[in-house]
Amino acid sequence: MRERGSQSEQMQETLFSFGCYVGEVLVASFGGSWLLPAQSSIPKKMLPYFPFMIVQTPRGMVWNPIGKVFKLFDEGMGESTEYLFHVAKGREETE
Repeated sequence: MRERGSQSEQMQETLFSFGCYVGEVLVASFGGSWLLPAQSSIPKKMLPYFPFMIVQTPRGMVWNPIGKVFKLFDEGMGESTEYLFHVAKGREETE
């Protein structure tokens, strides 16, 4: 979609859905739940940077899978969701 010239503004519903899928993979792998950012452990001053629901795990880690998918679409493979999963796995299993 990106290679055909689509902009994230045109793809919002699709990207949101992909982000939800990534979040569900995180929840299935590490536990936790979806929260509105204001309900999470995110510091209040950081809330403007989290426009979407986030995943918070039982260990208190906060992940932003929907935002990550939008960033991946806008900026390319350097923002890989596979990388996000590997970082989450490393932090969730060792901390």
